[in-house]
Amino acid sequence: MSPPYLVKIENIKEDAVMAKNKRQIKGVTPIEINGEQMFLKYNIFAIRKMEEMGIDLTQFNADSKVSIEDICKLLYCGLLTYDQSLTFDEVCMIVDIDDMEYVAEKIMEAMNSVNKS
Repeated sequence: MSPPYLVKIENIKEDAVMAKNKRQIKGVTPIEINGEQMFLKYNIFAIRKMEEMGIDLTQFNADSKVSIEDICKLLYCGLLTYDQSLTFDEVCMIVDIDDMEYVAEKIMEAMNSVNKS
């Protein structure tokens, strides 16, 4: 028989896992990349990650050019909210150059959904 303190620790771990599984991210934008269904979400977490990567959202407007690097960073930060196991290089590798317009549109859709909520 296990000591009572070990049983309590195991119960706490199980409760934490159950609580995390109940936590759902609302308002995600589905995006299909390389045949895989993924989800974009731009919240405080994603914005903080953008700042860490040197992305300043105020620099983007209708007239500004957005580089492929910027699109990849924006995509990566939006995907991280849903799947924190992704790396920046993985995200860059799964996006084909032909899909960049689609990806940019989905990023804009996800960012616009933030403004509506």
